[in-house]
Amino acid sequence: LEKLEEAIHLQADLLNLKANPNRGARGVIIESKLEKGRGSVATVLVQKGTLKISDIFVSGAEWGKVKALINDKGQNIKEASPSMPVEVLGFDSNPLAGDDFIVVENEAIARKIAEYRTSKIQIQKKYCF
Repeated sequence: LEKLEEAIHLQADLLNLKANPNRGARGVIIESKLEKGRGSVATVLVQKGTLKISDIFVSGAEWGKVKALINDKGQNIKEASPSMPVEVLGFDSNPLAGDDFIVVENEAIARKIAEYRTSKIQIQKKYCF
């Protein structure tokens, strides 16, 4: 395992693989669940940017505002940097695993994107059956 980690670090250095932490966060949903008392919770792998509490986001056809970030050790954190998996609280409903996760500027934009994606999904369902 140590040799694998060393090889990954070496390749990342040679290929200059770095994510910009000074931009809006982007990532992917790894899993999501509905928890009693916490609501919709999703594990997000941050790929670019830094995710902060109170960021407004869109994920698939869902949107929300980050209410809490919980790291892999179960601790509340204030921000998540690139390549960090975190549990995000604040979804309006459960997103699907594999959905994108994008921080947007404001609620209006998030709602428009989510509504558009929802209508697109409904149209696809209508013509698939």
